[in-house]
Amino acid sequence: MRQYSVVNRPDEPDGFVIGVKLEAASRGGSRSMHESVQVGAELTVSVPRNGFPLRASGKRPTLIAGGIGITPILSMAQALAHSSLPYTAHYFVRSPKHVPFGDRLKALGGSLNLYSALDVQATLAQLGELMEALDPGQDEIYTCGPLPLIEAVTQLASKRGFPDDSIRFELFKNEDSAVDGLEFEVQLARSGKTFKVPAGKTVVKACAEHGVEIETSCEQGVCGTCMVPVLSGELDHHDAYLSKAERSSGRWIMPCVSRAKSGTLVLDL
Repeated sequence: MRQYSVVNRPDEPDGFVIGVKLEAASRGGSRSMHESVQVGAELTVSVPRNGFPLRASGKRPTLIAGGIGITPILSMAQALAHSSLPYTAHYFVRSPKHVPFGDRLKALGGSLNLYSALDVQATLAQLGELMEALDPGQDEIYTCGPLPLIEAVTQLASKRGFPDDSIRFELFKNEDSAVDGLEFEVQLARSGKTFKVPAGKTVVKACAEHGVEIETSCEQGVCGTCMVPVLSGELDHHDAYLSKAERSSGRWIMPCVSRAKSGTLVLDL
């Protein structure tokens, strides 16, 4: 199972429009979509769910995208435009030929700012200018794209004074997805099952070996599909989905990548 962003406008209810980038290091998902899916093929899809929503906070959205990260940002921009709500969008690409959904982006008019072929320093400088023009009390930021872009946006926004809940992002890939660490014990509160999770094995895999399947998708701690409630245990987070507040609460874990630091982890499973 793979997840893709729906980029429909609000006035397009008759189907799903998605963008799938063919990854050079594909694990099979994007390669299959590009090489095997033809007109007439039938695909099994779930009901869409939104893990990166626009909030009705009363603040002005600033949308920042890089590369294929434009897909959720484009959906947001189209929704805001459809509702005649103020926003600005900023899109960073390697070159004009790397711009997907050109007609849709063009329809955004002056609300979209396109930056092409900027090097790292020029990109950071442009992002710095964007932050200086924003008001942490009146604006909020949504960003999606490569990890270096998201890290730059979040760091610059934090330095500018934006609170954490006004800096919202979605990653397509998690660089911190290691499953190393100490062996620990997992206890499943509903079934009473108890077993060990050794170093090098995920909680998801260990649960499956004991007859408990946890639904997964990205298997990188990015999408939130496998999120499980935690009843007790000291957590070692490696996901890129939970907020700082959610991590600090100790109430949730992404068992495809995260672990317990030691002792026993009790899950509501």
